Amino acid sequence: MAFPNGEISSLASWLKPSHGVVVIANRLDQVNRPSDLSELYKASQDWMSAWARRDLEGYIGTYDSDFQHNGKTLAAYRAYKQAVFKRYKEMTVKMENVRIVTHPKYALVMMNQDFKGDGHFKSDGRKLLYWRRDTAGRWKIVREMFDNFLMNPVQFNAEEIAVMKQDGALNQKNSQSPESNSSDGAKPIAIKTH
Repeated sequence: MAFPNGEISSLASWLKPSHGVVVIANRLDQVNRPSDLSELYKASQDWMSAWARRDLEGYIGTYDSDFQHNGKTLAAYRAYKQAVFKRYKEMTVKMENVRIVTHPKYALVMMNQDFKGDGHFKSDGRKLLYWRRDTAGRWKIVREMFDNFLMNPVQFNAEEIAVMKQDGALNQKNSQSPESNSSDGAKPIAIKTH
């Protein structure tokens, strides 16, 4: 797929580096369906809750059988996580700025992750969870990435949206406003275990 430079340039104020996701679909109504958004938000909460509770079976149960991480199969990843879960007496896991993008074939959940273990280990940054439906129709994680880049929500006011529409960055017939397809309103998730 190719776009003329002029069309890409018209999106510059809309797509911020490291803050945007481009989804290609045949029809707009296939992207960010409300039922998919709510299913993925709940699945992400379940994943994080199982992690914070050190519920190894519940945690690994959110992953697809084809999942691999840094060359580890799901079985090897399970053994690795089991060792991690045993390493800490106290863990705090917090997820904020959750953003979800869905498509009929896949979904991406982006969030800021804050992990603390035993008061001496801290890791915070951006977590990306790539999901797809299994043969039973359940969302499962197929890939996971983490980096030290914290996401900051990008918001546009009505005037900025009007300018983008005028500049052609938003096709009024086929676009939604930025606010309409994010998971704003979702409260941060934080769980502490002992």
